[in-house]
Amino acid sequence: MKDLKIHVEKITGIAGDSVSCGVLTKRITLDDATVGTLVSCILVKGGGDVDLHEASSKIFEIAEGKLENPEGGILASLESTVEPTKNYNPSLDISLVHTFFYENVCYVVKLGNKVKIFVFDPPKSVELKFASGSGPFLGGQIYLIATDAFLSIFDTSAFKEDAEIDFSELIDGVATDIAGEENQSEIGAAFVSVKGEEGLDVVVADGELESTGLVKEENDELAGVDEPT
Repeated sequence: MKDLKIHVEKITGIAGDSVSCGVLTKRITLDDATVGTLVSCILVKGGGDVDLHEASSKIFEIAEGKLENPEGGILASLESTVEPTKNYNPSLDISLVHTFFYENVCYVVKLGNKVKIFVFDPPKSVELKFASGSGPFLGGQIYLIATDAFLSIFDTSAFKEDAEIDFSELIDGVATDIAGEENQSEIGAAFVSVKGEEGLDVVVADGELESTGLVKEENDELAGVDEPT
């Protein structure tokens, strides 16, 4: 089976005193020396003396450690991050989506309700609402992992068109607008585009983004994105 290239773009606002959004990605080498890519969007709310930016990083490291030494399979390893994340600091309100792209399969785990994941396979789109699951990712698909604050200001309609998306141009066109948002500390998203080419090539870019007018629709479910039964 040919591996597929994925291209990752990351967007976050500036962290505040009580809210921080971390969008993080890393190539992970499993214990059998194979490699996958972890992409996470982590929203942390709290207060007091807690360093929320550091909290996001530590929560991401929980997932890193579980995947580097998987027990019971990859999905089970991702699912096993939920309890230690909840227990990391009970005073924090944590919402996240972890995705792991490995050997043409995307594994998904969610915690909380303030971070969403959508898959676009033009012209189809679907929101993945299950707490955990997996399915093959396909060339031409776009995964959007984003906070509610991001989704409230971003127009996803371009992702439903049968056309190539220039993510660098997209981000450049809207990056300066985020500074005007009062809730920019809650804004964060990762775009993962799947290329139908041989070999695994991960490209990561950072930016800050704000736009207007989310279109929230649930169309026909995608071939190749399976919800667990």
